Amino acid sequence: MNCRFLKPIDEGTLQWALAGHDTIVTIEECTIVNGFGASLALHIEQARRERPALRHEIMGVPDRIIEHANRDQQLAEAGIDAEGIAARVRSLVMSAAAPRVHSA
Repeated sequence: MNCRFLKPIDEGTLQWALAGHDTIVTIEECTIVNGFGASLALHIEQARRERPALRHEIMGVPDRIIEHANRDQQLAEAGIDAEGIAARVRSLVMSAAAPRVHSA
């Protein structure tokens, strides 16, 4: 999904994405505080009532000062360059594929 605007949230597309996926990853080039991912978190929490295994990963600029650098360096520092995104998604896929151990 390419979500250009925070509001209004496209409820139909969000429901489609939630129905077809176990993990939702939001990536944004701005702060994760009060950003798009944070806005979706409320909707995803509501969906989690019916699907407790549903996961949501928010990737973006952390709530701290990012040192002056060119754009590519800043994206890499925040982990939202191509390599950082790929590594995080691989990690999510691997953790989802791992057998789950439940204690009694």
